[in-house]
Amino acid sequence: MKVFSSIVGIVGTVCLCVTLFAAGYFACAFPLTTEVLSQNTSNFEDSPYTLDDLNVLAVASRDYTVDPRPEGTSTEDARAIFNTAVMNAATHSAQRFTSLTKDDGSDLDRAKKQLWTNLLFELKANTPNNAFGKEDVNDVATKMAAVSDRFAFDEDAFQHLDDCNALINGLIPVIRIVSIIALVCFLLLLVTRRWRALGRMLTVAPLILIISFAFMGTWAVIDFASFFTAFHGIFFPQGNWTFDYDSLLICMYPTAFWMGMGALWLATTAAASIIVLFIGRGCSGHADRLEDREYER
Repeated sequence: MKVFSSIVGIVGTVCLCVTLFAAGYFACAFPLTTEVLSQNTSNFEDSPYTLDDLNVLAVASRDYTVDPRPEGTSTEDARAIFNTAVMNAATHSAQRFTSLTKDDGSDLDRAKKQLWTNLLFELKANTPNNAFGKEDVNDVATKMAAVSDRFAFDEDAFQHLDDCNALINGLIPVIRIVSIIALVCFLLLLVTRRWRALGRMLTVAPLILIISFAFMGTWAVIDFASFFTAFHGIFFPQGNWTFDYDSLLICMYPTAFWMGMGALWLATTAAASIIVLFIGRGCSGHADRLEDREYER
């Protein structure tokens, strides 16, 4: 039984670490989290969109990136949903958009200015009545991005978000299985009254997370740029995650946005770890009392 409880305790500790770490992600994944952080951090000064429009687009982008794609929904369908939000926002900011699309005399600038004028006419004529079809929506949005990636997502931005969606929705089922294993290990030790092993499991796992997050938090505070680069280098080694500071993607999600996400993730995981740690200390204390009683006998 001692070997059994040791094995269950080790497996449970590892799975509990993953579960506590993932708890922070789920807090960050709520649409309300994106909405609140975007409202307070979006860089609308460098964007053709107003703060309210950026906020709407940030939530729409979050849905594109985080939510699983319903069966039968193609990438083109998902992009059309986001691009429709882009078009609606663009019509709200038409005057501001036009002022940011300069014609400085060169053939390229003149062509872009004319392209934007034509696109703006299309938006005003079709968007309010939802007259655009899926292909039209994506075609117009692609042309907007050709004028500037400040106006719409280009292929690089969409590709990065597609990579994020695949990563997130590939890991979620694994996290669920690991969390169930952690719960099973907890119940096995509880039912068999292996208080010492249960106490270790509920103490060691949160301590590992607290120490790890203390290290990562210190790193992020000292040099957030290098921390952010290292994080993306691990999960996106293909390197398609860098964009101009005034692109739509970065204006929606500037550094301050990700620092807020990191703080929420840290706070959630730390709070959950502390609760589990106290329960673990209680189990270890109970084991001590039982051993004392046995000794007295």
